Amino acid sequence: MATAFIKGRNLIIRHGDEEDHVDVVVKPANAEDGLKLLQHLYWLNSTALAGLGIDIDKLSESADEIMQMAFGRNPEAWDTVQSLRDEESRVTYISALMWNAKGGSTRLVAQFLEDEDYPKALLELFDLSGLTAFGQSQTLPSGELARPTPTEDIPATFTRRRS
Repeated sequence: MATAFIKGRNLIIRHGDEEDHVDVVVKPANAEDGLKLLQHLYWLNSTALAGLGIDIDKLSESADEIMQMAFGRNPEAWDTVQSLRDEESRVTYISALMWNAKGGSTRLVAQFLEDEDYPKALLELFDLSGLTAFGQSQTLPSGELARPTPTEDIPATFTRRRS
């Protein structure tokens, strides 16, 4: 089981439980690294995936497919994204869906949007264009979905912490 949370400008991905776990501290240097970080989080956060009705065993490595599946199984979330008028709100909402460990429930996402510090921290951490591109359809000339950079390339430091 892996969970994730923001601490300062870093993302902490915690493998294990409170008593015995390994923390992966990811420090994105730019929008590209931020995009990889989001992909990594989405792969690891099985609770969020299950909450969106996604079978983690059937996922490909494509970030586009993950987003399409998420919104395909959660039309209410997609309607909400379409109804938001400014790009910053859309990015914040999509980000909250991904970060929310309880599966992106509309109620909890609304709480994130009301928290002034939360959207600000996300938007500082990731470039708007990088986040927006993550939610858009990107295809290669052959018609295949564009594949993201493997998650092993994410710059990260590993620390073991015991409570």
